[in-house]
Amino acid sequence: MNNNNFTYKNYKSILNEINKLHKTYQFKDLKKVKKGFFIRHDVDFYLEPALEMAKIEEEFNVKSTYFILMSSNTYNPLSNHNKSIIKKINSKNIEIGLHFDLGHYLNCSSIEINNIIKNYSKSLEDIISEKICSISLHNPSIYNKYPKFRYLSNAYDSKYFTNNNYLSDSRMNFSTNPFDFINQKNNLLQLLIHPFHYSAKGEKYPFFLKQYYKKTFNVIHSDLLKNSEYKKRSFNYRKLSNHFCEKK
Repeated sequence: MNNNNFTYKNYKSILNEINKLHKTYQFKDLKKVKKGFFIRHDVDFYLEPALEMAKIEEEFNVKSTYFILMSSNTYNPLSNHNKSIIKKINSKNIEIGLHFDLGHYLNCSSIEINNIIKNYSKSLEDIISEKICSISLHNPSIYNKYPKFRYLSNAYDSKYFTNNNYLSDSRMNFSTNPFDFINQKNNLLQLLIHPFHYSAKGEKYPFFLKQYYKKTFNVIHSDLLKNSEYKKRSFNYRKLSNHFCEKK
């Protein structure tokens, strides 16, 4: 597999290889598993690609964990639409964890940070009616801060986050061939996959940005249609949408 080929077809090949060689686990089981494979998904920008990936994983009967960014600038996990997607992901025998951006709270004390994490976890628990047991940090290398969390399974725990047992598709680039990584003999392996990076044809970032723009336009347009003045002006929806998402 090309390290930069991010198609759903290739992801299915990755899952097939994992199933041949490993038993998969969710991060809530991290502290009690001595040998196994952990598939992790950090949901950074929006939830629809995560749902598509969850459907694929359901086909392969693998266990995985999706980490939701409660402080995201680009999606609101508490909107009715997004809560529905989170529930659908969770319904596929998938663990929901907390994706936490420490960068928002660099001036906070450890006690304050723990309270914030508890509040975020409670909000997620209210959505899925399950306890949140796992956490992953958002872009921790930027701040070079890797705090420990006593009551949560931490994807960045030094025991499970090393050059030998961790591989990520960050910036749409695997540092090594994922199949070589999967075929390692290490007892614990962690693979980080960002759903935002994958598509049917292996598109690049401009495609995903356009998809996000279109989704955002549709949400705003639908909301504005509730406004009688907006509706009265007879805006041409298709023309507006094409203009908003046109190729530059």
